[in-house]
Amino acid sequence: MKALKQRPVEWLLNHVELNERHNLVHATHMTESETDGLAASGATAVLCPSTEGNLGDGFFPLGRYMQQKGRWALGSDSHISVNLAEDLRWLDYGQRLLQRKRNVLCRKPGDDSAVIGITESWQRGRLAAGRTAADFFPVGEHFTGVVLDPNHDCFNEKAPERRLSAYVYASDPSVHLRVIT
Repeated sequence: MKALKQRPVEWLLNHVELNERHNLVHATHMTESETDGLAASGATAVLCPSTEGNLGDGFFPLGRYMQQKGRWALGSDSHISVNLAEDLRWLDYGQRLLQRKRNVLCRKPGDDSAVIGITESWQRGRLAAGRTAADFFPVGEHFTGVVLDPNHDCFNEKAPERRLSAYVYASDPSVHLRVIT
């Protein structure tokens, strides 16, 4: 920061034409103008809540960022945990505590925070890789996925449309059966 005489996100906004192909990881400490500028650029803020929590970095200004139509995704680089459900849970609960309200990831009534978090992350990752976000599993492309145990206790008596939320908010690592690559 001293060598550049600007904050990291401020420098990027002033010297790089950020767009949907860019991902900024750990851009937690931003001013309001940096938050607005990043949102307007079309770049994706990659949030790593378990890492940021472990480091005591604080909260990403997601409320303001979402109001500005900013793109975000989840990532993980933590030696503590690499678990999408846990990171989404940390993100959502942290933002709920910060904003003192529920459903902070939802855009309209009836939205599901788990579906939004996983969909946003998947779509933003595809855009950053130069692909379209239109199809979840395009024919002919490489597939990687996690197989969940449908008999896990977190899914007991859950309607099919609530199982993704159960995975995010009520599961633990024992729900994972295997990874397909």
